[in-house]
Amino acid sequence: MSDSPAGGDLRRYRNPPIEEAACEFRFRPGRDWDLTIPGRLHTRLADDYPGPPREHRTAELIPAASGGPVGGVTARQGLSRVHLVTADARRLVGVGKDVLSIHLLRPYRTDGESLRGWEEFRDRIETALDAYWRVAEPVSIQHLRLRYLNRFSVPHGSRSLRVFLRGVPESLPEVPDGAGRYFSSSEYGDENGIGYRVLHGISPPANGRRQVILDIEAARAEDAGLSREAGMEWAERLRVGERQVFEAIITDETRSLFDAE
Repeated sequence: MSDSPAGGDLRRYRNPPIEEAACEFRFRPGRDWDLTIPGRLHTRLADDYPGPPREHRTAELIPAASGGPVGGVTARQGLSRVHLVTADARRLVGVGKDVLSIHLLRPYRTDGESLRGWEEFRDRIETALDAYWRVAEPVSIQHLRLRYLNRFSVPHGSRSLRVFLRGVPESLPEVPDGAGRYFSSSEYGDENGIGYRVLHGISPPANGRRQVILDIEAARAEDAGLSREAGMEWAERLRVGERQVFEAIITDETRSLFDAE
């Protein structure tokens, strides 16, 4: 990743591979959900997100009732979110029933701006969380997660993912390799109650290159609930933990691709 949180001493990269960074809060509600909340939130954040709001609806798959066809499912419309966006649609805030998410799309670091990387992201998280708290009046934060989706390309001749990522299992000669697609997912936990989900993989070759994916999510659940201030403190901790996992997985050859400072 690129910039480290305040007080951190982790590495910075000129060309971080971050495709998307996302922070999501889920809340214990203090009042009934009101359909005017997205609009009121947009009013508070209009200077930072002047683009037209977008509605995003999810699909929910429901297993068939007992006695129905085996494996049958029905689809119904899930909960929707409203996305508030910047003029270039590269920075977003998503708001739905008892949920708030903040997103930064590539480029993660923007040249010429006073705040870059994590500093910008942290400020956008804090501003959006403060505005949501004033508009929706939740009791507490029940769950928060921080996710970084990294994507970078390597030459077609770089067949093994182990050259770029540590902890990848050896290939099995008995298993047909085909075009060389590989994906794997792992989960970890630490003594602070942070859970980590790591997905990594490599795509088949295209145009002489292959895409390597490293998707890291750090999450924290708190049954007793977190205050707004504690939520920001934990967002910082999740960022530090995610960065440590990232650095533990990548190799020096990978670091050279990111033009380390």
